[in-house]
Amino acid sequence: MLKNERGESATASPVMFEGFFTTRYRPKEFRPENTVLGFASADEDLYWDFHPGGVVTGKLGCNAFSAAAEFSGTSVYFHGPKLITHRTCPGPNSADEHRLLGILDAKRYEYKASESGMWVERGYHPDNSLLSFEAVPRP
Repeated sequence: MLKNERGESATASPVMFEGFFTTRYRPKEFRPENTVLGFASADEDLYWDFHPGGVVTGKLGCNAFSAAAEFSGTSVYFHGPKLITHRTCPGPNSADEHRLLGILDAKRYEYKASESGMWVERGYHPDNSLLSFEAVPRP
């Protein structure tokens, strides 16, 4: 617990754990406006890897991607997502890819990551979009 010169206290809690940049994050649920949507893509086709230089890479359903990921306190800003491959996707994988590209397109999210997973959210209101991830070791 931290205290300022007036005796007011604040508790700090980490939003990123030590192994953050060596962990793979697999999107598991997307919750726009109190609706729960899963992902149809296989685990090997759907993951995000964050890198210390401010980049996130991975697969969105069938195509590989790269985007800027700027961290500031409890916020992450995604910018400039680009597909690295351009494969034709089956219907469900295409829907996953379209949904996740929209999330990565120049938006600010609140986030918290741990050894078991991560969530990113547009604000703290329950009607805002929330994306949850499962954490797994990187190969």
